[in-house]
Amino acid sequence: MSVSSRSQHIEGIDVASVKAEDNLTPSSYVKLPTAPLKRKHPGDEVGIGSRPSKVGEVYTKHEEHWAPDGNVLFQIGKVRFKVYRHRLASQSTWFRYLFDPDAGKVAGNTSTDEERIEKVSKGSESMDGIILYYLDVLEGPSADSFSELLKAMDAGISYAHDRPGYRVLVKILKEATFFRVPACIKFAELSIMDIFQDRWDKLTEHHSFYAADAVAVGRTYNIPHILRRAFYDLARSEPISSRASSKGGDTGHSGTTVEGYKDLKSIHPEDFIRLLSLQKEFVLVWDAIAASTKDRCKGCSGRHHSHDTVFEAKRLFPLDPILGIQVLLQPDPRYGAYCNCMCAKLRGERIRLWDNMKTWLDIEVDSD
Repeated sequence: MSVSSRSQHIEGIDVASVKAEDNLTPSSYVKLPTAPLKRKHPGDEVGIGSRPSKVGEVYTKHEEHWAPDGNVLFQIGKVRFKVYRHRLASQSTWFRYLFDPDAGKVAGNTSTDEERIEKVSKGSESMDGIILYYLDVLEGPSADSFSELLKAMDAGISYAHDRPGYRVLVKILKEATFFRVPACIKFAELSIMDIFQDRWDKLTEHHSFYAADAVAVGRTYNIPHILRRAFYDLARSEPISSRASSKGGDTGHSGTTVEGYKDLKSIHPEDFIRLLSLQKEFVLVWDAIAASTKDRCKGCSGRHHSHDTVFEAKRLFPLDPILGIQVLLQPDPRYGAYCNCMCAKLRGERIRLWDNMKTWLDIEVDSD
């Protein structure tokens, strides 16, 4: 929802607009301090010695997350939220420690969390008897992402029947990781795993446009079960420039969609090399299949039907040998079906390919 659609509360002069960038890097990647941190209760000396007061500056109420009887305020950029302390503290160890400094280090928080909480607490101010916390910290949330997290914390069972899309799920995962909200982390992980199921028999001709981003998310947030499917979709997909031109999307000078280009840039260089190697392996699988169908079957001495069938399947699925094998296993109306020996070999090749991807891509998941 754009900032312009929310009601404006002006108590000063106009200032900068809302921060809009999303950063998928989790807080655990930041160097951790070793010294324990101590602080006073919020409100004891609110805002003293930290920075000039921002209470009188321009801000925008968030249209959805503004509870008239809320008892805590948060601000990100120029967007302000009014919510309930108990609801946040009951689900997040990060907020529990922010609201209750006497509780000490809460299980689930790291020293990096404590450092950020200390910074947020020191910068807090009082507004009409309610504490206002500014969440503009290193690798902190954007107003949009924070809104999605709050929605997920409130949604409960309704999200089980109306799951949000991939992009929203990643925002929830990012902020739930930052604020230590285990239930939302689990929900986001399982939902993303359902989109990128780690099973070759769940592959269809339609591959995800978010495959590149899913590779980065899987590595960053340690969700290995989405990586094989994400890599496979990315390896077999059309060049992004082709997808952009066919969909009439916003393109750069090279024809690459802005969103797709950003996703590709998020992949670690080592994974990009693995992606190229994976495509080479797909070509080698097709070469092996073509070689094995040239002569009579050594098991039953039956001659395989036209060798052209393999090349036709390869033409249709050049970098998708799993679906290509599925085509070969169907009886050809012109030449009939392969013999049982060859069908067993093709099925085995499909399983070996999927299993070998764990080694090729450096993925640690349970055996299928």
